[in-house]
Amino acid sequence: MQILARSPRLWLTFGAVVLLFAVTGPYGSAERLAFVPRLGYWLLLHAGAWSFALLFSVIADVMLQARLGSMFLRMLIGSVAATLPIGLVIGLLEWSWFGVPLTLPRYLQALPTILPLSGIFCVISYLAMSGDGVANVATAGPATGAASGPAAEGGPAARVSARPFVPLLDRLKPGNRGPLQHISVEDHYSRIRTARGSELILLRFSDALRETGDADGLQVHRSHWVAREFVAGYRSTNGRLSLVLLDGTDVPVSRAHADTVRSQFIRAGNEKTRAD
Repeated sequence: MQILARSPRLWLTFGAVVLLFAVTGPYGSAERLAFVPRLGYWLLLHAGAWSFALLFSVIADVMLQARLGSMFLRMLIGSVAATLPIGLVIGLLEWSWFGVPLTLPRYLQALPTILPLSGIFCVISYLAMSGDGVANVATAGPATGAASGPAAEGGPAARVSARPFVPLLDRLKPGNRGPLQHISVEDHYSRIRTARGSELILLRFSDALRETGDADGLQVHRSHWVAREFVAGYRSTNGRLSLVLLDGTDVPVSRAHADTVRSQFIRAGNEKTRAD
């Protein structure tokens, strides 16, 4: 969602679509409303519709990473599911602006017309999230209950740079090749997470680490490697240290790597302890 919120392409498209609907006045809005209230009506409608479509697309992308390799298909499934709340948004606006009652038959009748719009929202969000460099989010607010470390404070909103040489990415499907974020162990496999997706490959963790190349990150546990830009903060619970990633995942920090993690992510003299 942070990537989408910081995408100029997304906001420009949103503004252009709202203005287009306000000027042309489709679905009888030109006959029922003057231009200014018509602009307000379409602004509210599209704000609600886009919010649900983008939110459901991102949630589906995260939840289905282990089952679907295609980021676009994951987001498309989410956008299709978003037609249900979008239908309610449209129905409530019709009722509040024009006094049209929200009934079940009317609601069900509107869903087929919403479906192609959700598909368009999915394409727009996919283009915004899969653009080269845009997925390198440098900072984000720490997860609930997490104390802020240097990775979660200050710095630019997003860091766009030339992609480093990472041989490990060549093992992934083309759709999943993006900035490396997290490597973890699952049985005899390694889970490779990038800004474009997640993939399970048959590769020893030690071999995966050797193929991180120029990626800016470090090993924090015998089963975890994280990119610095993917760290939002840290937690210390009952003396056990863990890093909080931008997606809210807790990654344990082993004692062998604790000193390195503290020097990299926690400011000296400001090590706050917070129990969950």
